[in-house]
Amino acid sequence: RIDNDFDQRLLTSFVNRLFTVSSFESDFPLVLDVDGEKGKKIVMPEGIRREQFLQWTEALPDAQSPSWLGLPNNAEKVLLTTQGQDMVTKLLNMQMLSDDDELAYSPDSARKQRRESDPRPAWMRTLHSTAANWLSMIPKDLTPLKRTLDNIKDPLFRYFEREVNTG
Repeated sequence: RIDNDFDQRLLTSFVNRLFTVSSFESDFPLVLDVDGEKGKKIVMPEGIRREQFLQWTEALPDAQSPSWLGLPNNAEKVLLTTQGQDMVTKLLNMQMLSDDDELAYSPDSARKQRRESDPRPAWMRTLHSTAANWLSMIPKDLTPLKRTLDNIKDPLFRYFEREVNTG
């Protein structure tokens, strides 16, 4: 999906470059200066059968640089760097969340005392208490299910039996 002018111009130039009369010639370069090497190019495959085209595609290098699409060679690194920075920002925001469960009108001394006793953010305390509550609901021992000829025919019995025996 194209949602901005730059991407549309890039796609248009890509299509205009590849879909020309000369693209049907056997020496038509699909990619010029592969991996930044001057003169190195990828040309159209010679062949008319499916097997010949598959053989040509399998002979291509496993790693394709963004320059094959007309992008700068560092485009992938820029994308990964941006994603990494976003992730770190989100992690820092999670750590720095203020205590949402505290009332705005609670006295500062009570708020400070709660933070000193448990310095974790509110979401972390809530998650801990919820997980502890769920763990307390789990039975300590599971009684084995009794296998009978009728039970074995029931898919739910087989499912629960697997779960109980595995757990």
